[in-house]
Amino acid sequence: MSDMELKKIGEGQWSSVKKIYMEAFPKAERMPFFILKRSVRKGKAEIWVATESGVVAGFILLVPFQDKILVEYLAVSNQVRSKGTGSKILCDLCSRYEGKRILLLIEKIDETATNLKQRIARKRFYLKNGFESSGILVQGISGDMELLCHGGNISGDEFITVQTYALGRLLFGLSRTKVISDTNAPLTFREFKKSDRHLLEQIIRETWCYDRFCTPKTATLLASVYLASCLANQTFTQVAVIDGIPVGIIMGKNRASHKCPLSLRWNMIKSIAKLLMSKEGRKVSSVFGCVEQIDQDLLNSCSTDYQGELAFFAISRNCRGNGIGKALFQKAVKYMRTQKIHNFYLFTDTSCNYEFYEHQGMKRRQEKKHNFEGNGLPGEMTFFLYDYKIPRDED
Repeated sequence: MSDMELKKIGEGQWSSVKKIYMEAFPKAERMPFFILKRSVRKGKAEIWVATESGVVAGFILLVPFQDKILVEYLAVSNQVRSKGTGSKILCDLCSRYEGKRILLLIEKIDETATNLKQRIARKRFYLKNGFESSGILVQGISGDMELLCHGGNISGDEFITVQTYALGRLLFGLSRTKVISDTNAPLTFREFKKSDRHLLEQIIRETWCYDRFCTPKTATLLASVYLASCLANQTFTQVAVIDGIPVGIIMGKNRASHKCPLSLRWNMIKSIAKLLMSKEGRKVSSVFGCVEQIDQDLLNSCSTDYQGELAFFAISRNCRGNGIGKALFQKAVKYMRTQKIHNFYLFTDTSCNYEFYEHQGMKRRQEKKHNFEGNGLPGEMTFFLYDYKIPRDED
């Protein structure tokens, strides 16, 4: 849309905007249109309309407040969707309000949601256009929402102030959100505790999307097995904690000094036994059993004698993009350095954000494709071995 223009709404454009509004948003997410119209006419909110050759292609409704702009609705006509219109609207908006923080809510990434693919695509769209996760989750009338920001981050308290102001302009002050998680709260790190187990199993379950190919009960057991096996394969743990809640973990191993305590080995055996008690558990166990062989093949194909291993690394989806992963990774590197370890490796695959490791300076050394056949299984995946070399002058 080379000739797209973004201007404040004109009187002759209301019917076109209403049509797009009704098409784009489900009833549970829509305010009465007459309220929006009245608020804009009274100067309490703004609607900017994107046109191409005089035809309305999309719109954005926002409420300015001090140095912040709250976007309530952004929609593009079905006729031009996926043609770059939304990106152009955002680019123009961010340019017009340069120096201000632009805020908007999207549906939380929830592996059990029926519209999961749509939610993921929507978040990718905003991230591609310069927005970042604020680390804040809010409870809205249509479910849990994630707050995204452009031009700077915001605290949970600040957002509630902005939202309260906006709703006062649009809905007579009726409140519809409350903060349920704020990763801007102080972040601390400590070693793994037994009390962390349940929440970390949930992080594992959502990271590897176990619920896509098995029942919730089996997904829980599978996550328990994974965590137990990782705990049996480490000499170092660090858990990231916000407001007393674990939101991420990293485990490392000094291969020369590793000895699995009998208690951890026993916990792993019990977890595996529980998983194998059901037919479904045995099925998923056989599927993922081949992953261990793939990892071993990758390691055997390397000529390097690695001293260390990054045994496990996971961050809650709600807390990604806030520097927690980088901080945990650096703690693992520091541990390796204190152990006089100069090279370590990890296994990862295309189901994860493997590019994160490249951003941390790790190098991809080996890869192998494998096809998982079956209903709900991920299909073809590529498995990788990455490594990291610590210069000896950093000791």
